[in-house]
Amino acid sequence: MLDDQSTDATPQVLAALKQRYPHIRILQGQPLPQGWTGKNWACHQLAQHATGDILLFVDADTWLAPDTVARVVAAMEETGVHVLSGLPFQVMATWTERLSIPFLRFGTQGLLPTWVTRWLALPAFALAVGQFLAFQRRAYEALGGHAGVREHVVEDVALARRAVGTGYRVLFVDPRTLVRTRMYGSWPEIREGFLKSLWPVIGRAGLGYLLGWLFLWSIFVLPWIGLTLTGFMDASIPGFDVQRAWTNILLAMMHWGLYAREHPRHWEPILLHPIIVTVFTYLALLSYYRHKRGLAVMWKERWIHI
Repeated sequence: MLDDQSTDATPQVLAALKQRYPHIRILQGQPLPQGWTGKNWACHQLAQHATGDILLFVDADTWLAPDTVARVVAAMEETGVHVLSGLPFQVMATWTERLSIPFLRFGTQGLLPTWVTRWLALPAFALAVGQFLAFQRRAYEALGGHAGVREHVVEDVALARRAVGTGYRVLFVDPRTLVRTRMYGSWPEIREGFLKSLWPVIGRAGLGYLLGWLFLWSIFVLPWIGLTLTGFMDASIPGFDVQRAWTNILLAMMHWGLYAREHPRHWEPILLHPIIVTVFTYLALLSYYRHKRGLAVMWKERWIHI
């Protein structure tokens, strides 16, 4: 564990953990060098002190099942992959989380078809999640580790794309039964977190990015608006197809119903997915604007220039 010069109660929490688990090794982070983002610098320091052949990086707010590490090692040895990652189970305690975070599952399934990279080495579709990210050490070092992406705000995706582009195998798995995390706990954290990451992760060309989000919004949100304006049955708007709108809505509800089945305590996306998509469309467009203007965001008590 590394205490990255925290200003909160982290030292006390670590001291309590050390007392309970004496085998834990706690490192004190060094001052952030120029040209580095904070997380990359912290991960770089951890990698320098690690001695194993497999490096597993997890965030401080990530919980692992007791056998997670053993299963990661076994999976990497059996498959021969060089990088293994996945989207953990997302703990959501507030309505702002429930009306935004569920989109991540949709995004990793639909917007970024990561399964393509199992057969085709396409760096553009490579994906990794820093909350749960494992490397074979020799591959990590060959890629330059976190030092190689020291200035990247979304370092996990940058490393995955660099790995695929170099010929290493990246496997994106479903670790939700083993790994869970609470990504963001408030709207300001959600807003700033996705502002710094959406454009670097999904962005290819500006026009395609903008049209893609507009298309997505038109599929999931526009039918609801049209049906509301027509009284849900009366086709009084020229060019608006009521039957097609209902078909789109039912298909969307079926999709989000699958999500609700995986998260039985969170049924909201079935009916509230138009709000979820609208929230993410807003964040995506603002992320594009922020990155194109080179504006900064406050993240973990530090200003990050994007």
